[in-house]
Amino acid sequence: MNLSRRQLLKTMGAGSLGLALVGCAAPAAPAADGGGAAEPSAAATELTIWFHWGGAAGERAQEMIDSYNADGGAADNINVTIETVPGGEYRQKMTATRMAGTGPDTYHTAIPILELVSNEVALEMPDEDQAYVSDNYIGAAVDRMTFQGKIWAYPTEHQAAALIYRRSVLEEEGISEIPETMEELRDLAKALTREEDGIKFYGYTFNHDGYQPNFHFPGIVWRSGGELYEFEGDIPRTVTVNTPEAAFGLGWWRGMVDDGSTQIGEVTYNEAWQNGLAFMTEIEPWYPLIVLRDGGAEEIFEDLGVTHVRGRSGVDPTIQSGGWEILADRSTEHPEEAFKFIRWMMHGPDMPFSRFIVETIGSLPAPLDYPTPIEGWSDAMSQGYAIETTPITRPHPGLKALGDGELNQAIKETVQAVLLQQKDVEPALADLEPQLQEILDRTEGDREF
Repeated sequence: MNLSRRQLLKTMGAGSLGLALVGCAAPAAPAADGGGAAEPSAAATELTIWFHWGGAAGERAQEMIDSYNADGGAADNINVTIETVPGGEYRQKMTATRMAGTGPDTYHTAIPILELVSNEVALEMPDEDQAYVSDNYIGAAVDRMTFQGKIWAYPTEHQAAALIYRRSVLEEEGISEIPETMEELRDLAKALTREEDGIKFYGYTFNHDGYQPNFHFPGIVWRSGGELYEFEGDIPRTVTVNTPEAAFGLGWWRGMVDDGSTQIGEVTYNEAWQNGLAFMTEIEPWYPLIVLRDGGAEEIFEDLGVTHVRGRSGVDPTIQSGGWEILADRSTEHPEEAFKFIRWMMHGPDMPFSRFIVETIGSLPAPLDYPTPIEGWSDAMSQGYAIETTPITRPHPGLKALGDGELNQAIKETVQAVLLQQKDVEPALADLEPQLQEILDRTEGDREF
C-alpha cells in the first residue's frame, strides 16, 4: 500500500506527550532586535503580535505582515503591528504587560502550553480552529499544542534533529551509506577521525556548551530503549534515569569522547563545522541553513547529506521535538479579529507563516500538506528532515512538567560533566535521578489536572 505524505505522517507522527520547548531558544534560529510596522488603515481594528526576530529574518517577517495588512487585513478591516521582544524576555515582559493591561493580542512564543494555560495567558481557540489543527498538522505538533484535552494554539516551528554528514568524506572512504545503528555510527566516527598535516578532523561533533545536553537527552534515551517519565494523564509523576538504557545512550556520547572522535575540549562546535573539520552531527535544520549556508560555508552546506537519527540495535529511532506556537491572548479585546489574522497566517494552501518558518527560519514542516521538496533547501535536507525525520518526532517530555527549567538545568550539568570526563556515566546518572525526582515532587505538588 502506498501512503501519501499526509497519511504517513498521520500514522507515524503522533507522539505520546504534548510538549513545547521551555526556555530553550537554541533549537530555533538565532534572532536579533528589530521590527517595524506598516501604516494603519483608517478605522481599522488594531492588533499587535510579538515576534522575536530582527535582521534579515525580521525584515521578512515585516514583509509578511505588510502583505496581510494589504490583503486579508484590508478585507477584514484589521491592521497588525509587530512588537519585537527578544525570546529570553518573553516571560518577564508578558507578566508586566498583562498586569498593566497593555499586552499584545497575539503571541509567537516557545513558552509551553502547560504554562500559558495554567497562567491564564492562552485564549481557548474556537472549535473550528481546534479541529483544523487536529486535522492538518503532524501528530507530534498537535500533541505539543494539547493540554486538558483541548488544542490551544497553532504549531509553527517544529524543531527536531537529523543526522547531517559530509557526503564527500563517505565517497573518499568508499562507503556507500550511513550505517543503521548507533553502535555502527560510533565505529564510523572513530574510523573517520584523523590528523593531516597537524590538523585534526572529527568523526562526530557534539555541542556540549549549547542546548543539546538537555534538549537531546530524551531522544538518546528513547533510541536506547528507555523512557524518562511516567505520566498520570498530563502530569509527570516519576522520572527515571538510573537505568541501563539511559546509561547506554549517555555512554554512546561519552564513548566518542573517550575515542577521541569529537571536538570537545579542542575546538568549538561551530569552528569545527565552519572550517570543514567535522564529519557528522545531530542538529536541527536551522543550523545548516543559517550557520553554514548563510554563514559563509556554502561549500560545506552543498556537501551535506542528511538522514534520520539512528537507534540502538533492535530499537526503532525516535527523536525529541519542540518548537514555537502562535496563539491569542486571553485578555485581547478583539478575539474574533485575532483568530481571523491567525487563520490567514496558518491556513493552507498559502500558509504564509508556515512557509516563512520553514524556508526562512529553518524548521521541519508541521503542516501535513507542506509541499516537498522545500524551497531554499537542498534536496538532501528535504529528504532527511522533512521526509525521514518528521514521522519519527516525539514531543520533548519535560515540557509537561512545571519544573522543566530546573529539570533541564540538572540534566545539562550532569551530561556536561560526563562529556568533559569529570564524572563517569553510571555514577552520574545514579546521582541525577533523586535530584530530578525531588524537583518533580516539589514543583508538581498535588496538581490534579
